[in-house]
Order: sequence, then C-alpha cells, then structure tokens
Amino acid sequence: MDGNRRRVGAKPAVVTVGQEVLYGERANDNMVWLLQAFVRYGAPAGVALILPDDEAVIGDHTATLVEKGYRPIFVSGGIGGTHDDRTRQGIALGLGLPLVKHDECFQRLARRYGSRFTAQRQRMAWLPQGAALINNPMGAPGFFVGPVYAFPGFPEMLQPMAEEMLTQLFGSSREGERRMVELTLKVSEGGHCGRGGAVRDGTPRRGNRTLPEDYAPGPHGHRAMPIPGRGRVNWG
Repeated sequence: MDGNRRRVGAKPAVVTVGQEVLYGERANDNMVWLLQAFVRYGAPAGVALILPDDEAVIGDHTATLVEKGYRPIFVSGGIGGTHDDRTRQGIALGLGLPLVKHDECFQRLARRYGSRFTAQRQRMAWLPQGAALINNPMGAPGFFVGPVYAFPGFPEMLQPMAEEMLTQLFGSSREGERRMVELTLKVSEGGHCGRGGAVRDGTPRRGNRTLPEDYAPGPHGHRAMPIPGRGRVNWG
C-alpha cells in the first residue's frame, strides 16, 4: 500500500506516558512534536492522551484505542528499565499479549552496555510477544506490535525514531503542500457563529476552527478562522 492510500485510511493517536507530564512538572514537548509531525505527513492525529506510569491504565487505553480503530498509535515514554517504566507491560496488557524476552533486543543491549548490563537494564528486553524493534542509535530500541509504536521519552531519541517510522508508513513528508486560508473577522466570538457555520458547511472535508487573534473589549473583538486547504468563501 503506498503512502497516499495509507494517509487516507489513517486515524493516528498520540500517547505520552509519565507522571511528570501528567502532574505538569514537565512540558509535554513530545506530544506537541508528534502531533505536528503527523500533520507534516498529511495524517493529523484524531486523539492525544497523557497517561500515568500505570500498566493497567495504559492497557485500558491501548485496548480502547485499538478497538475504536486508531491506527497508528504512537506512544512515548516509559520503556526504560526503572521501576516506574510500565509502558511495555501496559501495551502487552492492552493487546492481550504476553511479555516475553526479545532475544535480538537483549543482544543489542548486552553489546551496548557490556559490564553495565544490569538486571535492571535487562528488563528493557522484555517486550510484547511478536514485537519488532525500532532502531535507536543512542540507546535502547523502541518497538512496534500491531498498530502500536513505542518510543523513548527523550526527545533526542524519539524524534529521529518517529520520523523514520512515519516515513515508512506514509512516504515522504508533505510539509509545504498543506495550505491554510485565514479569515479575520471583526466581530465578537459569539457574533461570528453563523458565518463560521457557513464556512464549515461549505468546506466539509477541510475542517475549520476559530482562534482568538487580538481581543478588543466591546462588541468587536477580532477572531481568526484558519481553514485548511484552498478555496474561496462566499459569505452570501
């Protein structure tokens, strides 16, 4: 199946895992980057989630996303070897798969860490049955199984790994092909509703949304309305 056909059928989901993100202790830069990356490849995500380091919660949401037809599901964070890294276990639980020792992953990790290949690090080689590896030149591999792709939470590792998977899934990036028409209406938020609905109804495959531009007190606060795609709007 070529990249264009995959884009048409894609319904991506982005999941970031980690208490530090859920509690607002760290900015969720990975989610922002992944969402923007899916847009660049012409397949905007349909949903984005932040989950705790809890394998039961990760498993429940993984199962729900799969059941609802989200493909692909990109998950970042929680695949290391520490006690609170529970993403591998959660994905296995959600897919109904056992967690098994992945021999190739074990060998790669043994070569990388040598005498520092502790029992804690060996945990990273236990993956959902049937998983394939995602190469990581900087550390432990990621993996994918079924529609789920798991990446480290370190941005410097995540980004090149995810980029490689996106290219495999969708072909080359479509950055530069996407067009945006932006209309600025000199009306209050409530005052543009009828016209906004007309734009939505006239461009059903494009989608549109409203964003505040410059708020001016009084009846004429400005609203910006980006509309993906090309075309002309007839206000009637």
